[in-house]
Amino acid sequence: MASIIEIQNFSDPALDLYARLTENQLLNRADPENALFIAESPLVIGRALDAGCKPVSFLMERQHIEGKGREILARCCQGVPVYTAEESVLAQLTGFHLTRGMLCAMRRPKLPSVEEVCRSARRIAVLENVMNPTNIGAIFRSAAALGMDAVLLTSAGSDPLYRRASRVSMGNVFLIPWTYLPEEGDWTQLLRSFGFRTVAMALRDDSVQLDDPRLAAEEKLAIVMGTEGDGLASTTIASCDYTVKIPMYHGVDSLNVAAASAVAFYELGLPPPNEKRTDMLNNTGFDLWADGYDKSVGLSDENDRYPFAGYRVMMNALYQRVLAQSGHDVLDIGFGTGILTSRLYEQGCQIYGQDFSARMIELAQAKMPEAKLYQGDFSKGLVPELCPRQYDAIIATYSLHHLTDAQKIDFLRALLPLLKQDGCIFIGDVAFRTRDELEACRNAAGSEWDEDEIYFVYDELHSQFPALTFESFSHCNALLTLRK
Repeated sequence: MASIIEIQNFSDPALDLYARLTENQLLNRADPENALFIAESPLVIGRALDAGCKPVSFLMERQHIEGKGREILARCCQGVPVYTAEESVLAQLTGFHLTRGMLCAMRRPKLPSVEEVCRSARRIAVLENVMNPTNIGAIFRSAAALGMDAVLLTSAGSDPLYRRASRVSMGNVFLIPWTYLPEEGDWTQLLRSFGFRTVAMALRDDSVQLDDPRLAAEEKLAIVMGTEGDGLASTTIASCDYTVKIPMYHGVDSLNVAAASAVAFYELGLPPPNEKRTDMLNNTGFDLWADGYDKSVGLSDENDRYPFAGYRVMMNALYQRVLAQSGHDVLDIGFGTGILTSRLYEQGCQIYGQDFSARMIELAQAKMPEAKLYQGDFSKGLVPELCPRQYDAIIATYSLHHLTDAQKIDFLRALLPLLKQDGCIFIGDVAFRTRDELEACRNAAGSEWDEDEIYFVYDELHSQFPALTFESFSHCNALLTLRK
């Protein structure tokens, strides 16, 4: 049970942590093992506890001990002091009315490394010298809500655990991984080494629009926001891969960094799990593949059913990813009638392909007269004519699930040397992150499940190909990407 301690006087030393120590004193840079932060309000305290933060003491109105604070106190170790006083005493604490009557001093958690934060992330926010704690809190709230996997900060900016920052974030600083970038060296190069392309948010003549399809097509993206007023340093902008601006009306030339972050995260972030990727479709994207699948595929996709749930949005995403490659030499394995490759061909891609069916090749060749298409059973490898070349993209849609797991591994290993520098293998298919997800889909599909097909399980392939990534478009449909 918590140790309840009555405070009679605002000058009591027990209140120093809450009333008189500055944020920098709590941070205690000289002794980081004993560094503290103050969490305000039951919501923020609860989320900090969920994240594993250790309480040192509480300060709350007496009514909350058996009220709003009861559940929180029950989660804490016995003996944690709970200071309480009449509202007239606590009201002397600046801003106490904003705390919902409850504060908690906590040990600062050890921050992860940049590598640890980036390891499984695909969208991250980078804050360069953002100084205002209110902005920091608002950015974290938007980052957590709008598809960012992590936040990185420069050390000169404000601390996300400052009480105002964590309060404004509604405790979301504890829901999304974050850490500080190294003070020395070029951190844009560091992010690039982890596979990220960097996007500088800046108003420049050479800026591209926020909805540029190349941005949505990037596998890993770091969205870089600058300090209030001056924005990003010119050296940072020069080091980034893209410079991007938000279109604005009525002559307005800028947005507050927190407001701008929400717009950027919404446009470039990832959708919630299991939500369809309709945000990735351009004006014609939804209909782009409409004439390329039969009625059964259409019903499966539209009804979100195995095996083609997510078909159209996945095909559109793959299409955009291929066009975003630096070059346009494309090898399609199992191209069928050329549903995808004919669209790429129309955009100027040089198409090479292999399919087992002579009739499929005939139909596809009519759509792509200059394409180099060959007949062959890819379970036995590529035909010799395709092997001397290198490709910017190798794609396979709903074709490789005819290979055994061992054959998939051998085939992918054989394809990797055929990629140009920065080339990618894109596999759109029935696929699952884990074996448990596959089994759940099998059980739900019942008699519709095709026992002759051997579907991809990401976790089981990842050990063989550490660079492999997995992007889900439905409960049974995903895009796997393997970059050279």
